[in-house]
Amino acid sequence: MTIWTDAGIVLPIDTSRLSNWEHLFPTLSTQKGVAYDGETFFAPTDWGNSSIVYRTDLVDAEESWAMLFDERYAGKISPPDTVSNIQAAAAVLGVDPTNIPDDVLNGPVADMVRAQRGLARNYWTTASELDQMIASGEVVIAFAWNETYKRLKAQGVPVAYARPKEGIWGWCCGVVRVKGGEGDEQMAHDFIDAWLSPEAGKNLIEMYGYGHSNKKSFEIADPAVVENLGLTDPETLMASSVFFGPQDAAYDEKINRLWEDIRAGS
Repeated sequence: MTIWTDAGIVLPIDTSRLSNWEHLFPTLSTQKGVAYDGETFFAPTDWGNSSIVYRTDLVDAEESWAMLFDERYAGKISPPDTVSNIQAAAAVLGVDPTNIPDDVLNGPVADMVRAQRGLARNYWTTASELDQMIASGEVVIAFAWNETYKRLKAQGVPVAYARPKEGIWGWCCGVVRVKGGEGDEQMAHDFIDAWLSPEAGKNLIEMYGYGHSNKKSFEIADPAVVENLGLTDPETLMASSVFFGPQDAAYDEKINRLWEDIRAGS
């Protein structure tokens, strides 16, 4: 968000116009990046986790980010085509994955990710591709979001969604007001408020397996679905998750460049 606000391409959101704002989880409505210089620029809507989906009938391993680097499952691991591999390696090494020192990044972390390249079945890019590989048993361990776990469970595939001992990761998406738009300002706020409504959250939870920022969504969502997704205590789950806040642009560029180099084979 700081990149967008510094660039002047987003406009403040008047939360007094949002009837649902008061019902948002404080963990989300007060997270870094929501407000800037005393004004709100980001309305959190959906949230979820980044973790590891694995086949419970084919994998016997401690729930850890180390699963993505486990030589016993060479050829059956599918990491994402993102810098998340670098962050996972840092977590395994006991380093804060949101702030990796240069000597660790270019040393043991880089070494782990290069070694992972030889263990990976592929680096997945689409969720549908990932679902098919896990369902068939072609892949037994993979980095994934909540929706993959939900879909595979619904198909009867024996899978679990790991709570890595180093900490499960959390993320939050949302909406902003873009500068230069020609739409009505009140309608823009009405649209944001609709996204924040319990009804929108109910559909998000039940259809996609993600959490919603409005606490009341969990009161009206199907209890069986909520329980099956492991979302019966969303506040505790968020409190125990590692959320990746806005990063310094130079840091982002550094880890992205390293990932691209490793991905290319260097």
